[in-house]
Amino acid sequence: MTSNSLDILTVPLEGMILIEASAGTGKTYAITSLYIRLLLERNLSVKNILVVTYTRAATHDLRKRIRQKVQSTLRALEDKSNMTDSWLSEFLRDPLAVDQAHRNLRRALLEFDQAAIFTMHGFCQQVLSETSFETGQTFFSELIPDETELLEEVVNDFWRKEIYSASRLWVSWLQYKKILRPRDLQQIVRNILGKPYLNFVIQDNKKNEQYCDQVKNYSVEQLEENVNLIFRKLASIWKDSKDLIAEVLISDRKLNRVRYPKSSIPKWIDDMDLLLESRKINYNFWKKLVFFKKFCSSFQASGQATTGGGSPPKHIFFDVCDELNESLAQLESGYQEKFIIWKGNLLKFVNQKIRERKSRLQVKSYDDLLLDLQYALQSQTGAQLIEKFQREYVAILIDEFQDTDPVQLNIFRSMHHESRNPFFMVGDPKQAIYSFRGADIFSYLTAHEIVDAKYTLMKNYRSVTGLVNAVNLLFTKIDKVDSFFFKEIEFSEVSSLGTIPEYSINAKISPPMVIWPIRGKEQKKDLSKEQARDDCAKAVGAEVVRILNGNATLGDRLVGPDDIAILVRTHYEGELVENTLERIGIPCMRNLQKSVYQTDEVTELQSVLMAIEKPRNLSLIKTALLTSFYDYDVQDISNWSEMNQFSHAITDEFQRYRDSWSKNGLMRMFREFASANNIFQRLLSLKNGDRKLTNIFHLVELIEARFGTKHDLHLVIIWLSKKLKDSTTEDKEALIRLESDCERVKIMTLHTSKGLQFPIVFLPFSWEGEFQHSHIDTVLFHDAQKSNALTVDFGSQSKNFEKNRLRASEEQLAENLRLLYVGLTRAESRCYFTWGPVKGADTSALAWLFHRPQGMPIDGGRINHLKEQFPKLIEEDYLENLNSFAQQAPKSIMVEKMPILTDDLVYDKYPIPELAARKIDRQIKQAWSLASFSSLTAGRNINVPDYDATGTLFPASDKNSRKDIFSFPKGMRSGICIHKIFEEIDFSERNAEIRKATVEAALRLYGFKSSWLEVINNMLLRVLDTPLDLSGSMFLKSIDNSRRIDEMAFFYPITEFRSIAILSILKKHRFFENRKSTDLMKEISFDAIPGFMNGYIDLIFESKGKFWIVDYKSNHLGDGLNSYRLEKLSSVMIEEQYFLQYLIYVLALHRFLSQKLSGYQYDKHFGGVYYLFVRGIDPNYPGNGVFFDRPSHTLIEDLNNLIGGK
Repeated sequence: MTSNSLDILTVPLEGMILIEASAGTGKTYAITSLYIRLLLERNLSVKNILVVTYTRAATHDLRKRIRQKVQSTLRALEDKSNMTDSWLSEFLRDPLAVDQAHRNLRRALLEFDQAAIFTMHGFCQQVLSETSFETGQTFFSELIPDETELLEEVVNDFWRKEIYSASRLWVSWLQYKKILRPRDLQQIVRNILGKPYLNFVIQDNKKNEQYCDQVKNYSVEQLEENVNLIFRKLASIWKDSKDLIAEVLISDRKLNRVRYPKSSIPKWIDDMDLLLESRKINYNFWKKLVFFKKFCSSFQASGQATTGGGSPPKHIFFDVCDELNESLAQLESGYQEKFIIWKGNLLKFVNQKIRERKSRLQVKSYDDLLLDLQYALQSQTGAQLIEKFQREYVAILIDEFQDTDPVQLNIFRSMHHESRNPFFMVGDPKQAIYSFRGADIFSYLTAHEIVDAKYTLMKNYRSVTGLVNAVNLLFTKIDKVDSFFFKEIEFSEVSSLGTIPEYSINAKISPPMVIWPIRGKEQKKDLSKEQARDDCAKAVGAEVVRILNGNATLGDRLVGPDDIAILVRTHYEGELVENTLERIGIPCMRNLQKSVYQTDEVTELQSVLMAIEKPRNLSLIKTALLTSFYDYDVQDISNWSEMNQFSHAITDEFQRYRDSWSKNGLMRMFREFASANNIFQRLLSLKNGDRKLTNIFHLVELIEARFGTKHDLHLVIIWLSKKLKDSTTEDKEALIRLESDCERVKIMTLHTSKGLQFPIVFLPFSWEGEFQHSHIDTVLFHDAQKSNALTVDFGSQSKNFEKNRLRASEEQLAENLRLLYVGLTRAESRCYFTWGPVKGADTSALAWLFHRPQGMPIDGGRINHLKEQFPKLIEEDYLENLNSFAQQAPKSIMVEKMPILTDDLVYDKYPIPELAARKIDRQIKQAWSLASFSSLTAGRNINVPDYDATGTLFPASDKNSRKDIFSFPKGMRSGICIHKIFEEIDFSERNAEIRKATVEAALRLYGFKSSWLEVINNMLLRVLDTPLDLSGSMFLKSIDNSRRIDEMAFFYPITEFRSIAILSILKKHRFFENRKSTDLMKEISFDAIPGFMNGYIDLIFESKGKFWIVDYKSNHLGDGLNSYRLEKLSSVMIEEQYFLQYLIYVLALHRFLSQKLSGYQYDKHFGGVYYLFVRGIDPNYPGNGVFFDRPSHTLIEDLNNLIGGK
């Protein structure tokens, strides 16, 4: 179909129209202008004009641009002197039209929130939700962005079904084919799932529907049995004759020692042992034995095995080796055929089971939305849907139409069926680069043939004239008809109308296209890819430094780092360039479509979380300490491993993090962890620290979003491990977040750069182009014999397989050409690319543009010819070709020697200043807080049980010859251990062995030697046997488990908790009378803001109809019982401010009983508080180590009224 130049004013607003918009030709301007014409000429509302594009970002941008166009058009109508659109001036010559236009545009702005501007998937979702009954949709389906987890589950099912019961020989053959784990099966089907339009290449011309149902194994069972039979025979001979065979191979003088070196034969014998010692052959291992053929009599008789025409050695073993070789060759053929069917069955199984699971789970993927709508349009209610659609959406504008696929094309063809409503499809087939996402250029070409009219945008507004001319020349150098391989994709030369500033250096304008020849044929062979990548990355670094340190300008301003973009094909290339630029001090930012699960940070976070999940596993903790979260090295960890006190302190620390994670969720725990270990400061001091910190918080947020605050910690570890192994870019929420690109060179993939533009662009790896289909046995291609239908060939055993593989290679070359075009057309003022003799460059886009053969049909013959002729080129051929090309437009194209990065090249013109956070010089008032006894008395906001954690974190060593309760180590670890014993023990247990086992387990858990068992057990007995009351009638040993609560956590609301107010109430009730100090409160100063009081009560028990509070204290007050007399305990209670602690506890219990106990009365039901200093308790010394108090009811009520929060 003939294409005409697009005139916005005259293009008819009816029928199906295709608009091809080359890069930079004002595609968005055309769409917004057509939108305005539809509003003004057709009097449509924004609800009646459907606009569809392919990404959320593009949708947001298009919505913004259309709204701005409506606003600017309305302003232009109100101020005719400011009218810039010539077509609008022509249209509005009629005064009546102007009035109507005012009304239409104002209405459009008022209703713009209802504008039908969607992504393709968003549009399908909208239609399906509005027509749920007609389309048979469920009402509560959840939309999932990534099917990876479902795919993994289903493939695992197939693996278990097919592999667990399969023969060992078949499994070992699959291993040889690199099918080692379920994940390898995912790779086979990942890109061909959910495509009902997919065709299959059928073995022996079977019908498509029979292909995946075929289960016949082509008698492979008989072939397997034959192989195993021969193998057992061979193994039996080897067992009897191994030494003789070895002797023959070593001593036979007629053997050619080049092929049978004596030094290799012992290793061959050992490997043959490994092969034959098994009951059944391992195919994968056999294939690795390259020497095996030398044991075969056929090889030995071929003349290659002996010298001087001598006779080869004779032995039945060599004959049977021949038999095994022949039987395995037959089996290989059978397995190849079985493998084709097996992969077809895999695809069928996965498609079916994923559908079933989605239905059961009530979830849908984005592709399901497309398929559901297509099915609905083809169903019995389809005609009603089409009528409804044409009534609601009178006009359609589709952006980026080159990224469509067969399903999307069918949807819009159905919806536009027999309609003359305006339907504009805007795109550029030269920029169709997303086949890996399912985009299908052949669907676009199909639409090309069915439209009513085709128009082309011919003016480039993006790039300087010289650059536009250079790109035109490159793609027409040989013949523009096949410059993009397929003749249906025609290259149309465009002209430049832009006012883009020219690039100049030292006030001299330089040609905008720069080609760097790669030199590498001095050794008469192509340069390796790795060397070429390294050279090109360094060349980019050298040139960027030269540009930024020199007097390079764009118009009248200096070039800055943010004017430069470096476009790469892969993440690896991006990282290579980034490292090069960072070494020479160039600020850069890598913008890649990469999952955060593919970063180093996910491994480090996983290590830390595994250590927190298992805080007693020192191996995991050591691994965590070696991450960038900490500032330790291997030597530090090695030294600390010898320090028992460090081990216990760090495990206690990780245990606290685990408790916080369990109770409060990952996010809160991680912030506590980061704050305690100065994680933010440490990471920001590292290279790329801001990137690391961004990734870590991103990961924590993803975990929190996935699991919430309450979850099984181990499930998080498992989930994170799976994400680490099988990360994809399908999950948009997991794509790496960008740091600021201000004043930085941008590094991004060519795919990411689509739709963007930059003043200066580098394409350092433009010579890349090796085909991915060269060595695989599954190819995806479009069958030219079947209207270019998407087709998969799983490795058909026919002459057509190589033809199909070649067709896939043609399509990949065509996409590489389009990718190069996209890269070149991102540049506004200057573009650099490289070309030369690099290994694999023979199938690159530039090889096609510069060296493709002429006079041959456009088929695989041209590619093969190019691959054959390319290696024959010498370096002078490349240079001559490039210079000839540049001479055609010397003001536009320059061939320049690739710059060399030297040690003195450093970017220092605009050094980045060191940044530091502002210091806070004022107190930040909080509106809400969580208070505890620890935070009030020590200024620490720690909400964990009180374990007598006074003094250093590191506990004293337990290396002490004296073994009694007074010499038991002091510190936090000891306190935790003793609390654990009292929490776990059954007070009323009479079996001494059971009680001892509990004590022993606690000692072992907290790292104490078993030699302390008797000491701690005796202490426990003394505490249980000591009467708590003066009458001697209440013992802990008489309290059974049904009447006690251990480690009771509490939260109660508070509105006021000021130390001055509390002191006043205590004085009022003469709380300090008969106590040694009346000034103890002077040491306590707090002003807790409203919030909650939080704490843990060691023990609450019920006895004699009353409720009692017990707090265990392991404080070391001295080395004898006299240190634990009542007067000493009273001093400790004052010094350690424990009286405040037990008042908080009493208030908690008082409030709890008031709500839970019917008829509760403080004086009747509350017994009092016991503080048990367990080291000094002895039944022979009544009252020793036991502190008791019972605050008055009026005191508790006054405190209760003071703190409020009821």
